[in-house]
Amino acid sequence: MRPKQRALVVAQMPLIAAQNATLFEDGAGILEPGRIEAFHIPVLLLRGEKSPPITAIVNAELADRFPNATEVMVNGAGHMAPITHESDIAAQVKAFLSEG
Repeated sequence: MRPKQRALVVAQMPLIAAQNATLFEDGAGILEPGRIEAFHIPVLLLRGEKSPPITAIVNAELADRFPNATEVMVNGAGHMAPITHESDIAAQVKAFLSEG
């Protein structure tokens, strides 16, 4: 990352802790039975090959619940794939949007 981009990411790190209630406690009730299953739009689930193992588990669960989900693994990428493998991510998103 360029120094300016890195500084922006560092400045936004407090936002990670601020979203804990949403991520870990499902504050909006998104995971309640029937909520995800009601989405009939195409959904793209991306993960990096080197992402933490929990990412594959979460994606598998989401893929089981979204009626129209596609999962793609980005070779060589880790948790920050949109930053480290931006071209690969862009190509996957473009291909996904072209299908619909």
